[in-house]
Amino acid sequence: MSTGSSDPEPTGGERRRRRSLRGDVGTTGARFGSPSLRRSLEEQPTEQPKPLRRRRSLRGEIGATGARFGSAALRRSLEEEPLEETAPFDRDLYFDPPPMPAIREPEPPPAVEEFSGPLVRPYAWTGGRTSSSYDLRLETLVSLEEDGIAIALRESTAEQRSIVELCANYPRSVAEVSALLSVPLGVARVLLGDLISMGVVAVHDNASAPGGPDFTLLERVLVGLRNL
Repeated sequence: MSTGSSDPEPTGGERRRRRSLRGDVGTTGARFGSPSLRRSLEEQPTEQPKPLRRRRSLRGEIGATGARFGSAALRRSLEEEPLEETAPFDRDLYFDPPPMPAIREPEPPPAVEEFSGPLVRPYAWTGGRTSSSYDLRLETLVSLEEDGIAIALRESTAEQRSIVELCANYPRSVAEVSALLSVPLGVARVLLGDLISMGVVAVHDNASAPGGPDFTLLERVLVGLRNL
């Protein structure tokens, strides 16, 4: 026989766990909801709070509106792009030093050639005359007269005395006189014509000796022509 104060045992051999109401004390009323509602809310998994979206400050965009600044979204995208590292400025790559001028050795002064010939123009010897009154061909021979030196010392010029010195030993052709004095043939003919008129030199006959031409004369004329 059981007493009236004892609790009835649960049926089916299952013991139902009684929920402790220790935490529910003081949480009754309309503002807390029913105990079952609170238990269901407690059993649901806790969701992670979403990160708060930071509001972009418009402090730096004041006065930066209009077509020349672009839209705010475009400026934000440009600001968020990572800056590329720039290579250090290489001055030598863009500013090559000017090449050093080559040091030229001083050129030696031009050599002064000794000039042993006459310092005046050849035609100044003849007073500008270019032709003679005598028919003097290249092979024509001239030689000194017996008193030609005495006459030349009294009346001839320095240029005419040069011809006298050439003909002092043996006859000379007109070509030889021109070559040895380094004067044109016309000048040599004029000077010889003056000496013939003064009686300083004599003209040899142009006709060749019997039996053929004088080879010695021809050789001397050829040498005179080569020296021209």
